[in-house]
Order: sequence, then structure tokens, then C-alpha cells
Amino acid sequence: MLRHERQPELRVGAEVLNDTKAASGILMCEAIVDRPGQVSPNLHKVCDYNSNMVNLQEVLFEKHFDERFLNGMRTWKRLKVLCAGIWHNLVLAPCAYLLFMATPAMLSAVYRVNDAVMVTGIKDGSPLLGTQGLEQGDITSINSCDIRNEGSWYDCLLESLHSQPSYCISPDFVHLNDESVPISHKSDGLVECCNADNKASNCFEYMEDINAEDVALPQHMCLNFRKVIENSFAYRHHQPTCPEGHCFKPMINNFTTIMQIRLDRKPDVIYIDHPADLTRTIRISQFVPKIGLFLLGCCTESTTSSDSGAAQQLSHFNVDSAPDKMSTPDFDQYLGSYIADGERIALILDYDGTLAEITAHPNLTQMTPQMKSTLQNIANSGKAFVAVISGRDVYGVKEKIGIENIVYSGNHGLEVLYPDGTKHNQGIPKEIADNFTKMIDQLTKELAKDGAWVEDKKVSLTFHYRQVDAKLVPELEARAKQIIESYGYRANQAHAAVEGKPPIKWNKGLAAEYILTDSFDTNWRQRKVIFAGDDTTDEDVMQAIKGSGRSFRVSKDPQVETHADFRIPSVEAVYQLLKWLEKKVTK
Repeated sequence: MLRHERQPELRVGAEVLNDTKAASGILMCEAIVDRPGQVSPNLHKVCDYNSNMVNLQEVLFEKHFDERFLNGMRTWKRLKVLCAGIWHNLVLAPCAYLLFMATPAMLSAVYRVNDAVMVTGIKDGSPLLGTQGLEQGDITSINSCDIRNEGSWYDCLLESLHSQPSYCISPDFVHLNDESVPISHKSDGLVECCNADNKASNCFEYMEDINAEDVALPQHMCLNFRKVIENSFAYRHHQPTCPEGHCFKPMINNFTTIMQIRLDRKPDVIYIDHPADLTRTIRISQFVPKIGLFLLGCCTESTTSSDSGAAQQLSHFNVDSAPDKMSTPDFDQYLGSYIADGERIALILDYDGTLAEITAHPNLTQMTPQMKSTLQNIANSGKAFVAVISGRDVYGVKEKIGIENIVYSGNHGLEVLYPDGTKHNQGIPKEIADNFTKMIDQLTKELAKDGAWVEDKKVSLTFHYRQVDAKLVPELEARAKQIIESYGYRANQAHAAVEGKPPIKWNKGLAAEYILTDSFDTNWRQRKVIFAGDDTTDEDVMQAIKGSGRSFRVSKDPQVETHADFRIPSVEAVYQLLKWLEKKVTK
């Protein structure tokens, strides 16, 4: 008696499963679907089947037939018996495909698509978390931009960043709700016409339009944000002209925008800050359930807040150190499962301490020829987008690197220079900018001695004291910070230096997001993003790409806390990283 055994792949797979329920389910499907498909043809094709052997066990797991009848069959009929399971699977395959194709139609009864997006998760620490913030619900628009799916969600956030809205409101509303106080100028150069304690209102500027001759209105007025939005006739993004009423624009910084997040069946959420807060801390789905039974669920995710002050709030981020000496193959364990051969990547790098060794004077730093050649090969591969974000001024870092077809960003992201020569400058209030020269002069006259000197970066400055006697450093450092802050700038600690930065909400992390978004729109998170940096200011980039890319902190000190995914010891290790990436993108 010939016993026709089934191929053992599924049996072996089931045996190695740890989950008993899963293994049982696989065996049950095999028994119900596959085995009868093989037995049934045999019952039809073999005339003299040994009926006494047909029982439940044998139908499910064994097929017995007389070898004489099998050998006596024609070749085609014998093939049908022996390959019965294959014919059965050929039928199941198109059935499964049809079921897959029909899934959208079947789920359309319980889910809506291309109609809105739904909040399904909010990270712990998100500024939009709270009773007046976002919760589970459908988001249908941001300002006047309709949201229908995940793509339009990111498009609307990008639009809100690039074009701050103005509002069309009636003069009667202005006269009834104006809460102006005597005008003053804030430290960031903006006009202030509201009481400092009035957090719900903001100063608005009257934009002259075609209706300007109808009624006289003050140039600035203090109005409640929510009331203005709720009583406005329309948004105006580019032209200060209103079909009805008059155009009023809120006086806010260029790096901040107003977002009216419209929810379905819930009050609108008005959020004033950077749109990146939404992309980093809100999880959405474009499948919106029609019935409450099928809600995907909204949860608060316990994770570290993704605010832009990441560099100042490091805690509990200890990353194991790599060996002191690294070779190119060492990066297989870090990136081997993340980047495939020939895959497109986005590479972002710091300069000082990452691409070039730190020296006693910034003018002495330079990349090794091998480092430059490797970076140039990556940039020229056609499969890599390369950007360098440095604390130097943008033309200074471009001169140091000398590669044409990459993006350069200077002054910690305040300046961006593209390969075609176009340049983006993050807006700095005029009043603050006017103080810059005075601040440079005072620092130079008072503290530029005993080896200390001031580096003028046009937009920011660095007070260097690497060559100063260690006994003099504490006093010099404290006085430099005091002078910088007295002119309205932020004083940040760096390697043997104090940096003076404009008091605006901008850093390398936001600059990296801006560059990636500007270059790839909202699809940049689909790219394989790699970043390497050595300084505290680089932590903002590491935080910005957390979960979307891989980052390396260049530091030998295991006590240095970091948001990076990995720690590597030196500039030489960065070179080995670039050699590894070069091999990947040139294959």
C-alpha cells in the first residue's frame, strides 16, 4: 500500500511556534481547507477506493488507495491524484486575491476614507494634550485647508508654516472687542498692544485693503484669538484683501503660526506654535470609523516630549559606547537592517568635531582628503541627499567643505544655502539685529584678551576661550554670558566657548526638518535619514528624527547623555560610517 505523504513545511513551522493557539489554528486550517482538497479528488478519481479505511482521521491527515489502481491510471489522471493539493491551492490563491481586493468595499460599511483623519495617539508631554487640546476625534481642516487623508494632513501643516493667516472681520467687531493698551516693543522686535496678563489675546495689525476708505481703524489693536477666528468671514493667506470686512494680521514671530484645528462634532482647537509639534507628537489614521464599535482607540503614549528645547532637557538617555577603534564593517550591526544596497538616503552632518577635528582655532580645522572624497562620492551617487548644519556662518562652512551639490546650513540652522544658490534666512527681529554690532564691540573691547577672542558669524557669535588660562575661564565665561544676555540674545555653552544666539525659537532640529520638508515635502520620513554630530546643539536634530531615522553622537565619554541611537568615539569613526554608506549608495 503506497502512502502519499504531504510535504512537511507547514508541520515543521507549526512545531516551532511557541504560541499554542497559533499552532492549533494553523493545524485546524490545514485540516479543514487543505487536506479535504487533496482527498476529494482521490475519491473521485480512484474507483476502487478502500472504503473501510476512510475515516475522519485518514481524511484529515492521511490518504490510502490501492497502488494497483494508481499505476493502472493514465498519466494525466495519475498526475491529478498526486498533485491534487496544488490544484486546490491554485483555486484558493485567486479567491484570496479577490477577498483582498474586496476588503475596501467590505470595510466601507464601517470606515470612511478620504473624508478626514482621526487622532489615534498623543505622546505624553505633547503641548496639545489636555482638556482644551486634542483628543480622539476627526480632524477635518487646519485653517481653511481641508484634510481628507494622511497626505493632505501633512500638506496643510506645511501650508500653515509657510503662510501665516490673516482674518477678515468687521469694524464693529473690532470696536466692541479691542482691549488695547499703550503700544510697546517686545525684545524680539514685535509690537505689543495687549496687557502682559492677557494670555488669550494678541496684538493684531490692520492691513490696508480695498475697503480702507470705508472706516478709520487703528493700526494695531488687541483682540481675543478665539473670538477673531470664530467671527472672521474668511482667511487670507497671501493677499491682504477681504471680500467683506477688513483684513487683520496677528503680530507673531515668523517661526510661529496659528492653527485652527477643526474637529468633527467637537469644539475647534486653536494652537499657536510650530506645526512640527503636531507631526512629532500626534498619531493619526486616515480610516475613520462610522460606528463607535470600530473605534481604533486614542491613547496617551508615554514617551519623552518632542519639544524644540531637547538639548536643554536631556535625561535618562544613556547609549552604549562603541569600541575606541572602529572599521567600516562595524556599522553593519548599526545600520545593516536599516539600509539596503542601493537604497536612497538623506545624510545630515555637523562639521566641527564630526567631519573635522576640533582645533585650537576654528580657522585651522579642515577635513582630511579621504573624508572629503568619500563625502563627495556619496553626494554624487544620485542616491543620497546630503546636508551639513553647522554653528559656523553658512558661507564659512561651505568654504571649509568645498563640495558644490550639497545643502549648507549655518548659524545653527538660521541660514540655509541650496546648491542652486538660493538662500533661506530665518527672520530675526530688527531691534535685536541692531544690537548685534554693539554686543560684538563690547565683548571685543572688554573680554578679547589673554587668548580669548570673538567670532562674528553675522547672525550669531561665539566667544572662544580655549587658549585662556584655566584659572581665568570661570570669570570670563560668566561675564560673556552676562553681556550677551544684556543685549537680548541667548547665551549657550559650547566646547570651550559661549555662543550668542538670537532669542527666537529655532535650532538645528527645526532647521533639519525645514530642509528635509523643503526638499522632499512631507515624504521625507519615507527616506532613510542618517545624522551624526558631536555637540549639545546637535541633540535637537537627534530628537527631531527620533523614530524616523538613525543618529550618532560623536563622543568617547559614556557619561554624556544623548538622544542619539548610537555613540561613536571619533571623527575617524565618522569616516568609517561614511565609507559604509558610500558602499551602500554606489552599489
